[in-house]
Order: sequence, then structure tokens, then C-alpha cells
Amino acid sequence: MNSSKLSASKYGLYSFTAFIIFSLFGRILFVPGDEPDFEVKSMQMLDFYKEYNLDFFLIHLTDTSCSYQHDPKSIFFTITDCYDNTHNVLKRTLWLLIISFPLFFFLLKKEKTLSNLDYIARKKTLIAIMPFPSIIYFSGLYSNEQTTLLLSLFIFLFWDKFLIKLLLLTLITVIDVGNGIVVLFFITNVYFLNTINHKASKKITRIILTLLVSILLTYLFPLLIDFSTLFTNKVYSILSVIDSGGYNSELSPIIRPIITFTSIIFMTSAYIKAPISYAFLLIALLYSISLKAVLIKKESSLISLSPSVSIYSSILTILLITLSIPTYSYGKYYAFLIPFIFYYFQQKHDQSRILLFSIFLSITVFLHLAFYRFYG
Repeated sequence: MNSSKLSASKYGLYSFTAFIIFSLFGRILFVPGDEPDFEVKSMQMLDFYKEYNLDFFLIHLTDTSCSYQHDPKSIFFTITDCYDNTHNVLKRTLWLLIISFPLFFFLLKKEKTLSNLDYIARKKTLIAIMPFPSIIYFSGLYSNEQTTLLLSLFIFLFWDKFLIKLLLLTLITVIDVGNGIVVLFFITNVYFLNTINHKASKKITRIILTLLVSILLTYLFPLLIDFSTLFTNKVYSILSVIDSGGYNSELSPIIRPIITFTSIIFMTSAYIKAPISYAFLLIALLYSISLKAVLIKKESSLISLSPSVSIYSSILTILLITLSIPTYSYGKYYAFLIPFIFYYFQQKHDQSRILLFSIFLSITVFLHLAFYRFYG
């Protein structure tokens, strides 16, 4: 038991160290202002700091003349010599360290007993994916969405605690309704599929029922959220943007999920990509799929999180939302699903492998960014 405690603490420390170092590197290598809705979100953050007398964290919004390609179809990029100033880098990294500390407090905490194996399994998954490229990018946004992402990761950690999950969902929705809609949709999806997974005994029945539920959710969910005053304004704003063409209308319904899955790995709001990183991940996924599960998790109750339901609900959520709402194609809405996806693969790989792969993938992304800056 002592070795298990030591192992969990050790990997938690590795994950925390990598997360902070990569976040600092990201602030240096990411293009200043290359963040989703940066002009609007950054002003909201400045107002927040001023309102709560957090003047130390006020930054100078760099009026940069950086030149880079802004085309979703481009593969490689050239970035001119432009960086954020040192004070901004340090302040934003420090703020991220502060707001992510509660999450890492639980991840670094040694477990006194091994009684709650589901919780420990989720904790190990979360430790392993914290240095993942898109987690680094989206958790470092100068936006309230970095907070909603961290709160969403708590939902994964405390999945079997309904009241905590409800409280977290409420906080996420209050902070940002758009992200709240996606998280609510996913949770609803999991409960439906989990119920099917327990009630249906034959595989073909499960597939048919899953398809029916998916179709039902696609049409019912917009109707349900429309009854809520809180969600109604967001729904109307989405429709308004769609009607006015305020999204990339060139992206077909087939391309949108591809953009989403790509940006869940890593892609900035200016479509700066890391194609070699995608290739490594694709190879790793194909290899993992070919492996047999080392540990098959027993699906004990409707409350517990089944690895198969976890990954299936994640993919289904992404496909249903991106195909029905064009403005929700970007990965910032779905980064919280990364631990839910890797929870499935933890049946096939131990924690150390997934952690090392997350670190390796982030390093390949930073090598891309360095290449774009110095050799592009």
C-alpha cells in the first residue's frame, strides 16, 4: 500500500511540474493575442481584476504586429519575431498556478486508503493528461474559460458525487453559459447511455437504443434549454451569429468535427497546428485500439463512470453539437473531455505511459512552434 501511495504522489508531482513548465513555455512561444475571442475576453478579465482589487494581475494587452497565416487549410506556418513581454508571461503563469492549485491539491494528495478504486482510477487519469497540449493551451487563456475548464476537470474527478457535480455545473454555467451547455449535454448523454448500458443485455439492442437516444437528444436538448431564461439568450445569440455568417461558413458539416478533434489535440484560434503531433497521436490511438484491455472495469452502478460509456459519450457529444451548431466547432468547448477519453485507454496503458505520452506530445507541439518562429 505504501508503494501505491508513493507512486500516486510521485506521478502527481511529475504532472504538476510538467504542467507549470509547459505553461510557462507556452506563454513564451504562443503568439500574443492568438486566443479565441481575445479582444472581448481579455477586457472582461481586466474588469474582473479591477473589480476585486487584483491589480497585480493586470497585463498590458500587446498591440502586436505579428504576421502569421490565418487559414484553417494551412499546415505549416511562418511567425514573425514577436513575443509577449516578460511581465505578462510571469503574471499569467502565476495566476494559472493560483487557480489550478485546488485541482493539484487533490491530485498530489496521498490516498489514506484504497477503498474508492473508481476515484483513484479517475485521479490517475487526470494526473496523466494535465501536461496534454490542449490542456496547456486552453487552461492558459486570458479568459474566464480557463476557470470553466478547471472546474470541468473537477467534474471528472468527482463524477460519483452528484451534489458536487451539480454545484460545479452551476458554477460553470454562471461563469460561461456556452461552456455550461456543452458540459450539461455531455452529462445528460452519459446518464442516458449508462442507463442503456445497464438495461440492455444484447449488443445489437444497445446499438439501436443508443442511436435512438442520440437522435432524441439532438432534437430534445435545444427544446429543453430554450425553456430556461438563462440559456435562452445564449441560444438566440448563437442563432444570430449563424444568421449573420459570423463563423467560418466554408467549413462543411464534415470538416467541423475534424477541426474540433484537431483543436482538442492542439490548434490555436488562428489555426496554427502541429501536424506531426497529430500523426503521433493517431499512431498511438491505432496501437491502443489493437491492444486488449489489461483491466476491464466492472460497471457496478448507474452512478459510476464506465470507461466505454465515457469515451463513447465524449465522441457522441462532439459529433452531435458540432454538426448541429456551427459556432461550437472549436476545441475550447471540449477540452474537458480529454480525461473522459483517456479514461478508456487507462484500461490498456498504465498511468506512467499516458503521462509520458502527454509530455512527449506537448514537446512536439513546442518544437512545431519553435520551428515556425525560427525556420518557418
